[in-house]
Parts: sequence; C-alpha cells; structure tokens
Amino acid sequence: MVIIEANGGFHLKGYAKVSFKDGKRLEKLKADGTPLRVQQSVLLARKNDTYPSKSHWRVQELAVAKQRQIEEWEHAIEAVVPVAPSGEMTVTAFYETVFLPWLEELVKTGQKSHTTLVSYKRYWDTYLADHFNGTKTFKNYEPYIGAQFLQNLRRTDDDRPYGLNTIRHLHSSASGIFARATELGYCKHNPWREIKVSSVPVIDAEQGEAFTEKEVEAMIANLEKDRNGRSDWNVQLAQCVLAVGIWAGLRPSEIAALQWQSIDLTSATITVCKAYVYGKEKPTTKTGKDRIVPFRDKLTPVLKAWWETNERPESGWAFPNRDGNPVNMNLLSDRIIRPNCEKNKMNWEGYAFYALRRGFGTLLVHDGWSAEEVSKAMGNSIDVVMKSYFVDKENKLAMNARERSRAKVAGGKQ
Repeated sequence: MVIIEANGGFHLKGYAKVSFKDGKRLEKLKADGTPLRVQQSVLLARKNDTYPSKSHWRVQELAVAKQRQIEEWEHAIEAVVPVAPSGEMTVTAFYETVFLPWLEELVKTGQKSHTTLVSYKRYWDTYLADHFNGTKTFKNYEPYIGAQFLQNLRRTDDDRPYGLNTIRHLHSSASGIFARATELGYCKHNPWREIKVSSVPVIDAEQGEAFTEKEVEAMIANLEKDRNGRSDWNVQLAQCVLAVGIWAGLRPSEIAALQWQSIDLTSATITVCKAYVYGKEKPTTKTGKDRIVPFRDKLTPVLKAWWETNERPESGWAFPNRDGNPVNMNLLSDRIIRPNCEKNKMNWEGYAFYALRRGFGTLLVHDGWSAEEVSKAMGNSIDVVMKSYFVDKENKLAMNARERSRAKVAGGKQ
C-alpha cells in the first residue's frame, strides 16, 4: 500500500478484500466464489500544520495503523466459513461478473481458445441477453422456460426458424453457463441438460433465400471502397470469400479450411477435402467424401489476385487470419461484411454464407446442370438438391433438368 496526496489530503491506496472504510466484505468475487482484491483508497488526514506532508511521521503513523486495521479485517473474513452462492443471483449478473471473467482468464492461460470466448459472447449478445433480460435467477429457472424460448425463436427478417447449427450452438452456450453455475453452487442442477434440441423446429441450412450473382458482385464492389491502409488485407480477404461462396458454392466451414494446394487455377477447380469449425480442423467434409468443384470463370481473376497478394504460395491456408490460422467466418461476417452491407442497405442476415452457396446452386440449375451434376458439385444428396433447387414443378427449367436426370439414371441401368 502507498500514501498519495490528492484533493488537499493524504490517502492510503492499495488492494483489499474488504472496504477500507468499514471493513465489510466486498461483493466482488472471483470465479470460485472467493472475494476479489479490489483497488481503493481512504482518507488518512487533511493537509495542515499537523500533517504537512506524506513523509511526515504523523502521516506515516496513521498509514501504518490503518494498514494494520485492514489486515485484521481481512483475517476476520477469512476465518468465517464461506457462504454458499445464492440462487437468487440473476443469470445475467452471473454471466457478466463470474462466467465471462473466468472464461477470459482461461483464454489468457491457454486453457480455452479465443474462439470459444468469441462464440460465447456472440451467442449471448445476439440471443441470450434478451432472453435472460437481467431478471431470471438460477432459483426460478426451469427447463420449460428454455424449451419455450427455443421453440418460439424466429429470425427477425422473415419469421422463420433458425438452422440446426445455430440452435445447437445456442443451446451449448446456455448449457455451458449453467454448468459453471452448478459447479460453483449457484444452482443444484443444469436445466439445459433436459432441453432437447431435437424438439426445436429448425430449417435446413440448404433451404432459404439465395443471393443473386448481381447482389454479391455489388457487395464485392462496395467492399472495394473500404480497402485502405491497415484494413486493406482483411477487406480483400472478405471479397475473396464472397467470391468463393457465390462462384464455387463451398460451405462456410469448407471455405475456412480451403488450402492453396486444393485450388487449381489452370483447370478452374477446387478439391474440397476438409472443414474447419469453431477452431477445430475436421479431416473430412460434411459428407465424409472429397469432391471436385468446377468453379465459375468469374472466380479465377479474384483467386489469382489473392494469390498474388499472398506472394504466390504453393500450400497453406487460402484464407488465414493474422495468426496464421484459418479465418473465423463469424468474425469476418461481424466485423467486415455485415457493417458494409448495412451501410449500403443490403441484407446480410441469418445463414448469409449459405445464401451464397444457394446462389451458386441456382446458377448451376439455370445453366442447365442436371440434379446429379449439381449434387456432385455441392456435396449434397440428390434428394436435397431436388428439394432445394428443383422445387417448382411448373418451372420449365426445373422440368427439363428433371428429365435429363431421369434419362441419365435410366441410361445407366441399361
């Protein structure tokens, strides 16, 4: 502790688990429920003839006496058996004062990845903060409350259910918060373990709106205006990701895992063989099979420019972050693409990266590709392709594609 001179007096400044003024235990706690040492100060004496300077023996004497008193107060609260955390605490207060600091500390020590922290913050800020709204406590939170929340959750733009991945990550985030609260004694059990994701209405990621080629070209052009200085590299990366989505149709996890050795600019093909999801590399694709995607001509100059920017690499991640790891698609969306779209009054909501992929599938159908050909390029079953891209029975284009598909199957059986 130190003596400081401020506001016409001498103050003792330092850290303690109790109040410098009255010795009461402070409410701020560590993740394990024990008191947190908080920086504070207390007035020792006003500056006058009796106490002329902070080095004067009388001021020093007051400081020593106060420091001993604080130490005695701290010993007193340590001798008391800790009181069990209260279930009356709101989930919001727990998240902000206990859970988040604990998770941040684990990230600092390398026990948790920064991606995990980003994921929790994203799902809390986007969905859970409004649900728990600063009033729901651990004591009064029952499984039916969370189940009804997920059951009624809808996208704001079109009132449709969310996709399965969103619901799974949302459920995992809420369950993780309650699991930590259970460990620390704020609640007796984790109610989210009783809430079944399988009971929640969801839409398949392949369903929904598709971006048109013109819309994505406009997004890429709008981002061009943001290319300057320090942000230039990240903006160009975002442009290239959008281009791969609309002109090669890769899933977001496949874009993140794309490597230069899988891109053949001469034959204009991409070999999709792995995925990267929430900080973890998956050695196979969603279907478990590699696929070769012949990409659109418009993608070639974009990939070549990105290849030149990265000094013509022969291997490695095509879209790395500054640390050399695969790009975090959520951060790329939240920090660069969405703000730019909002600024230019363009829609970028929900499964936006999948809207790029659906746009690619739509382009293939309009080019006359058969259902089998679209299925191979996109890594979907023919049933999914027929359901998602050949849905209009009165559409002449769809009918012709169906006839080609049937003819191909019939020809193969002969």
